[in-house]
Amino acid sequence: MKHLDTFKERPKLEPIVGNYVLCEEKSDRNPELRNFIKNNIGKIINFDGGKSSLYTIEYENIPNNLKIASFTADTRLMDRDEIIHFSRDKNFLQTLLDANKYNL
Repeated sequence: MKHLDTFKERPKLEPIVGNYVLCEEKSDRNPELRNFIKNNIGKIINFDGGKSSLYTIEYENIPNNLKIASFTADTRLMDRDEIIHFSRDKNFLQTLLDANKYNL
């Protein structure tokens, strides 16, 4: 056995606190809010592991008209089904956003 490979860390199957996320709002009917959430990267700052299993997602640069109506202290509660992509690397998610933006 000359060549032994070390095992790499297996990727997490569920998002954890500290991960960056791309989400898709499913419950709100405000198209401006849906568009903002779909096209901006958020960060998980809390997870309620109880029956609700809601993630608290923090966003930056929220427009004032959305902040007043839909956000609490720059955060939004999202269900696991609304989290489309997650990663520890924010640049990876930015690449996905750019690829979708330019249809790559």
